[in-house]
Amino acid sequence: MSIQRRPKTGKDKNGRVRWVARYRDTAGKEHTRTFATKTDAKAWETEQLRALRSGRWIDPADQQITVYTLVRDYRDTAARPSTREARDYLLRCLGDMGAVPVGQLRPAMVTRWVRDLQHKPLSANTIANRLSMLRGALNGAVDQRMIPTNPAPKVRSPSMEMKVDVDVLPTPQQAAGLIRAWMDGDQARGASRREDIALVMSLAVHCGHRLGEALGVRPCDLNVVAGTVRVARQKGGAELKTRSSRRVVSADPALIEHLLDYAARRGVGDSAEVFGHLSSRVLSYSMNRSKAVGLVPPGCTFHTLRHFHATQLLSAGVSVKAVSARLGHANAAMTLNVYAHALQADDVRAAEIMAGLMRANCGMEGEGRGGLRAV
Repeated sequence: MSIQRRPKTGKDKNGRVRWVARYRDTAGKEHTRTFATKTDAKAWETEQLRALRSGRWIDPADQQITVYTLVRDYRDTAARPSTREARDYLLRCLGDMGAVPVGQLRPAMVTRWVRDLQHKPLSANTIANRLSMLRGALNGAVDQRMIPTNPAPKVRSPSMEMKVDVDVLPTPQQAAGLIRAWMDGDQARGASRREDIALVMSLAVHCGHRLGEALGVRPCDLNVVAGTVRVARQKGGAELKTRSSRRVVSADPALIEHLLDYAARRGVGDSAEVFGHLSSRVLSYSMNRSKAVGLVPPGCTFHTLRHFHATQLLSAGVSVKAVSARLGHANAAMTLNVYAHALQADDVRAAEIMAGLMRANCGMEGEGRGGLRAV
C-alpha cells in the first residue's frame, strides 16, 4: 500500500503536511490513519499488514468499546446470580476507567485503579477479587479478538488475607442459640419461626457447607443409614467451587432425619432441592437480622458459620487432614493457612509437654524457676 501526501504539493492552510496510510482488512474494508510524518505513517501501515498476515489483526472499531461496556457484557454472561452480583459490583467500581476504550487500556491505568480502590473502605480480599474479575473480562476481550493482549495480568493486587477473624466467630452457645431462635421463633429477638432457615444454618454449623452447597442439597444426597451428607452441586445445579469441593461428610443422624422429614412435608422429590424456594439474599438478610439483635457477633456472616465448624473441630483435636476433607479444601496446607488460630492451643500444650519432659528427665527442678541441675 502507498502512503499519500496531503496536500499533494505545498502545505495546507495551517502550514502543515500530513501523511495518510491506507490498508484493507481480510473483508476488503479500507482503514486509514493520518500522521504528521511519512515515517510514522509507513511504520503503522507495516504493523497493520504484518498483523493481518499473522492473524493477529484487531479491528480498530472493536478496540473502541469501553471498559464499562466490556464488563457489563461480561456480567451478563454470568451463570449464577451470585457471580452476576459480584460482577455488577465490579461494574460500579470502575470509576473513570470505565470510559476508557478497551484498546487504549494500559497496565498503568489498571494499577492506578487498584490504588484508588485501596483508599476506599474495601478489604484486600475484595480488591483482589475485583481485579481478578477484571482480568477475566479482559481475557474474554482477547479471546474475542477485541484486543491483542490483556493489560492486567502483571498488575499487583493487595495481598489477600486468608486468616479468619476470630472476633466474628460465634461461641458454641451462640451458634446453638442462632439455630434455635429461627427454628422455634424468637419474636423478642427478631427471629420469626423459619424451620427452613434454621436447617440451612445447621448444615453450615454441623457439616461446614458453603451457602450455595447448603441450598443445593437434595433428598438423594442424604443417607440416614450411613449418617452422611453428599456435596455434589450448588443451588440451581451449579458446579461446585472446586473439584475438591465434591465430598461426602458425616453428620448427626438426627439432622439428616430432620432434613428428610422437612423435604417430605414439603413434597420435595428425591432429586429436587430441599431449599429450592430460598435464595442467598434471604439467608444474608436473616444473618443481618440475627446480628442486629445480638444473636451472633457483629461481622458474622453465613460463611462465618462454616469457619465456626472448622475452628471448633480443630480446637477439639480433630486432624487437619480430616477437617480439610470435610470443608472440601484442595489440601491440608490451605486449611492450616486459614485456620492457624485454632491450633494455638496445641502450641501451648506442646510447650507444656516439653516442659514436663525436661523437668522429669533433664534435671530441671521447681515450677519453672529452677535451673539445670549439675549432674
